[in-house]
Parts: sequence; C-alpha cells; structure tokens
Amino acid sequence: MFYDGWLEDLCHNKKQYLWLNAELADERSQKVLEAVVHYRLTADPQFLTPVIERGHYHQGLYHPAGVFDCTDHEVYVDAGAFDGDSIRWFKERVGNRYDRIIALEPDPRTYAKLTQNFLGEERIEAINAGLHRRNAVLQFRDDASRGAIFTPEGGIAMDVVSLDELLAGERVTFLKMNIEGAEIDALYGAQETIRRWLPKLAISVYHRPSDLWRIPRLVREFSADYDLFLRQHDGGVIETVLYGTPRSRARLMA
Repeated sequence: MFYDGWLEDLCHNKKQYLWLNAELADERSQKVLEAVVHYRLTADPQFLTPVIERGHYHQGLYHPAGVFDCTDHEVYVDAGAFDGDSIRWFKERVGNRYDRIIALEPDPRTYAKLTQNFLGEERIEAINAGLHRRNAVLQFRDDASRGAIFTPEGGIAMDVVSLDELLAGERVTFLKMNIEGAEIDALYGAQETIRRWLPKLAISVYHRPSDLWRIPRLVREFSADYDLFLRQHDGGVIETVLYGTPRSRARLMA
C-alpha cells in the first residue's frame, strides 16, 4: 500500500502539494518535500540522500534536532509502540525525567514484549489496543510485522480506542503515531485532545501516498497554532515524518 497510486496522487493533487510547500516552517522541510516528490516520480533513492536526517538513526527519529525541545514534565502518547523502541529513545532524550507514558500496541505478541520490557515502571501504561477514530472492535492482521494492520481480511478481532475517549480531557504534551495507515482515523479520534493541549506531534506520513498532504491538512484543520516540519529518516519509502510544534507553548502546562 506504500506505493499504490504514487503517480496518480502527484498528478491529481498538485495544488495540495503546493499548499503543503507553502505551509512548511523551514527550508529543510521544503527540501525534504521536493526530494520525496522526486523519489516518487523516479523511484530513485538518490534523491533522498541529501535530506536524510544526519546523526544516529534512533537519535533523530521522532526527535529531530532543531524542531522542538522536551521538558521534564512530558506526557508522551506512543501510538504504534511496538516493543517500546521509541519509548526507550524518548526516555534517553529526556534523561528519564517525564510525568507519564501511554503506549498503545494492538498486536498481541508485540504487546507481550512491550509489557515485559517495562515491568515495574509505574509511569508507563501499556494498552493492548490500536488508536483509531472511535472505540470499537476491528479485524486485525496478526503477523507481528509491518503487515500487521487493521483490515477486513484480518485474522483476529482487536480493540481500538479514540484518544479523546481514552484521555477524557487529561493532559498530553507529545503525540507520536506510526500505525501503518490508520493515522488519519486516529487523528480524527484525537482532535479534541489536539485542540485543547496542542501536543508536540510526530506523525508518519508515508503509509499511503496522499498521507503526505492529507495529514498536514488535517492537523491544520484542527489548529492553526502549529509550525509544520517534514523530515526524512530513511533512504527509501519509509520514515517520512510530519512534526508539529505548538506556537503557544505556555498551553502545554495549563
């Protein structure tokens, strides 16, 4: 699904890409967008090489230099937590100083690893569910891989939750999503949280071609009070990430 409709999306949505280019907050983001578009037109990964985030891969992914800072009181929601790899990077970034981590992982086998990796850590709450538009039960392809997605052809029934319903108005300061194509549904289910708390955002935008512009459109629809950044963390189709930095930083601790 990562590749399906690449060219059609570019041809039919030129105005959306021009809009996105104008909305991006820095020149590096615009260069990333240009590189990704050229890559999709040619399938030549050399276009991506100059814009890949430098430094150690794990240090940059979801925490790119110069985009936002973290405080000692973060409430981090990790949607698509896998076995806790990005939680470990987050804890390293903040020096283990934070208020709370909420980790959502729908795959049962991966969830078991996630809980095992953080046994006894009271500030980390692991939830065996996916993030989605509303609380429901969906069919899930249970293969503990990148193909582990919600699909009508899935083999097991899996709980999904809306972040708005899960948090019920509670504070969140940092929202990360890498959920294999469910990002748009999950954002709709988190719109009140985003409007109220303006959390820092790290949202994957590569699972479907139109995610590259549709997800920034949706974030902008929820709040005009974000600076939007685009970063590339891999030399192929994966790890194109949209970052949102709230302009009204004081609201994060309201």
